[in-house]
Amino acid sequence: MSKKKRRNTIPDAALKLQEAQEALSKMKETVAHDAPITRREGFLLYLKRFQEACYSVTLSLDKAKKGWRKNMDPQEAELNNFMVEQRGTETHNAGAVDLRKETKWYPAIRFKEVEITSPPALFITSGIPNTNAIGLTEYYFDTRTGRKEIIPTCDEYLAVLARQI
Repeated sequence: MSKKKRRNTIPDAALKLQEAQEALSKMKETVAHDAPITRREGFLLYLKRFQEACYSVTLSLDKAKKGWRKNMDPQEAELNNFMVEQRGTETHNAGAVDLRKETKWYPAIRFKEVEITSPPALFITSGIPNTNAIGLTEYYFDTRTGRKEIIPTCDEYLAVLARQI
């Protein structure tokens, strides 16, 4: 009887982590550059790709490094559980039901010396002189403990997964 050779899945996890990073970059681009009407659909598409890639990372780690979750501190474990739950909500309930979107308006004067493309901005002119405003769209998860902005949460989650590979 020959033993079945176990495949090293760490390279798979690293590749999926890269895929998640690319999806997150696309989420950031979508918020920064898409027209307001199409922005949400593009953002959701890349969020779903991010979630799927991260979930694949966890599956690869399960195969390659038994007990890898024990290496996480309680905050990282809580974030991992939250993101896996969000992925499950997205996949099994036909949409991220905990996802919310809000546009915050700031007087344009506050951004006078800041590169307007970073943070992502949408200019709105009210038609009244000197009352221009900048709208920043933020996507967030509604949680039991409050709001979690999606992009910073995804950045943090990528860092947690990268430390496990």
